[in-house]
Order: sequence, then C-alpha cells, then structure tokens
Amino acid sequence: MIQTHLTPRRFALLGAFLMVVVATASAVPGCRRSGSTAPRKGDGVVVTIFPLYDLVRQVAGPEIRVSLLLPPGVSEHGYTPSPADVKALNDAAILIANGGGIDDWIASAYKDRARSGQKLVHFMSLLGHDLGAFDSASGHDHDHDHDHMDHGEGEADRHDHSGPNPHVWLVPAHASKLVKKVAAELAALYPEHAAALNERETEVQESLAALDVAYEESLEGIVDRRLITYHDAFGPLAERYGLVVVATVLDMETHDVTPARLAAVRRHVEEEGVRAVFIEPQFTAAAAEGLARRATLRLLDPLGDPGRQGYETYDALMRSNLDNLVKGLRENVRAVGSGG
Repeated sequence: MIQTHLTPRRFALLGAFLMVVVATASAVPGCRRSGSTAPRKGDGVVVTIFPLYDLVRQVAGPEIRVSLLLPPGVSEHGYTPSPADVKALNDAAILIANGGGIDDWIASAYKDRARSGQKLVHFMSLLGHDLGAFDSASGHDHDHDHDHMDHGEGEADRHDHSGPNPHVWLVPAHASKLVKKVAAELAALYPEHAAALNERETEVQESLAALDVAYEESLEGIVDRRLITYHDAFGPLAERYGLVVVATVLDMETHDVTPARLAAVRRHVEEEGVRAVFIEPQFTAAAAEGLARRATLRLLDPLGDPGRQGYETYDALMRSNLDNLVKGLRENVRAVGSGG
C-alpha cells in the first residue's frame, strides 16, 4: 500500500500547480487538444503578378507578409518560376493567382503545396471560370463564386484561342471581387488583424469605385472608340467601357509579329483612320514602329512596375492607362477631321 503524506494545504498547492501546467501546455503550438483549430500551414501570402500583388499588399497592411513572384517588367506569358519562387510558394499560407494561362507556370508547384493545406485564391474562378491548370486530383478544396463574367461576342475565344480573356484585373469592378475575397481569407487566417483588414479593404474598395467612375466619365465623350493594342490584354477593359479593339499587333503572345499581320494592322490605320495605337513595355516596339507614320504610339501597360513613375501602384497604372487611352482615342477624331 502506497501512502501519501499530503496535508490538505499541500494537496491544494499541488492542484493549483497542475492547473497551471495544463493551461500552459494547451497554449503551446503542437499541444492542442483534439478538436481545436489546426496549426497554420505556412505564413503570409504569395501573389503571382504585380497588379494583384499591389491590391493584396494594400489590404494586408504591414502586419502580414506579402511576396510577389513575377519580377516587374517581365512578361507574364511563358515565365518560368525560379527556385526562389518555389520556396516563397512553399513558405506561404495563401497563394493568390490569376489563372487563365497568365500564371499557369506556378500551377505544378502549387499542386504539390496544395496537399499541405495551402489556400488558393484563384481570380478567374471568382468570376465563374474553371481553375484550369490549377485544378488537381489532390482533393484540395477551392472556392468558386459562381458570379459569371459576361463577355461580348467573340470575347470568350480571343486569348490563346482556349478560353476567356484572362486580363480581368484591368477592370476595377472585377478587382473589387478579388479584394473582397482576399480580405475575408486574411481575416480568417489572422483574426487578430480582422478589424484593420476590414478598414483597409474599405479604403481599397473606395479607390476601385473611384477608378471605375473615372473611366466612365473620361471616356463618355469619346465618339470613335476604336483602338489597336499590341497584344490582346485589353479586351475585358474594352468591353466594360464600350471600346472596340479592332486589331492587335501580336496574334498570340508567344508568336512573333509577321509581315502579314503588320499589313493587316496597317490597313486599319491608313484606310480606316484608326490612329489609337498602343504598345506595351513588356514587348519590343520595333514591329509597331512601322505604323507610326500615321499614328502616335502610346503606352498601355497591363502589368505596372513599382520602379517606374506613373505605374508603381495598381491605381497609378490604371490612371496612366486611362490618360493614354483618352489621348490616343482623340487621334481618331483628328484623323477624320484632317481627311485621314
């Protein structure tokens, strides 16, 4: 028979000590009781392209790490992720991707990470489109908001001839849906920052609404709304604001400009008076310079660059594009007035 020599006072002290030990153990990661919230898989957010990164950064604020994968100034088409990209993806709790072929270069690395429970916020699926290359047999859950995006005639088959145009971030109303989703996911992952996240989301939403109004009002008086772009990045924006992309200098992003393609585009300029011709910093302008005899080339940048003045944020990018759009479209009117 084992005897205990505990007085009532010592027994009470021992009970208090055991309560402290249990409480401390339950607060230590890895010592959670069954049924409690699972530990986070990674930390912070990784984003594939700069426009989405800037929106996410504004919502996340200084408390949450946000990393960008695609280097500024590099084309989003055909990019190969570096080992550093894969590491950043592995370290993050959330991956935010556009989809639609824009950033499928990260999809294979994501499929491996998805099995660990990493969250995917897929922009195109928020607008009602399939996950495409990001879909996997891993059994990982993805969110689909079936708020389908409407496209004009022909729009659904213009990007790489395989689906809807994926450059949806260039429409503020679409970007608003991404911001809402990101804010909700971050608040769920970081409840201690929920109030600040909600406040910053409101500010970003107000900025996006102001951008939408600026486009509507600035383009309202434009009579001739035809334009030529360097590649098919601005279809969603054109449809949103009643513009007409009559031609692109590049037929597909991965193809070189052909003489036949240039001849067809030149006919729009010389015979039809479409002088609103736009190039992009991610592609060489040499092929488009042959059109400059009858048109002033201006910049429409789909991606932006934090190191380039006027394009260093999503808002600045969109406003610089709007300014150049209006100036370029006015060239059409002057061309008609001067007899072409």
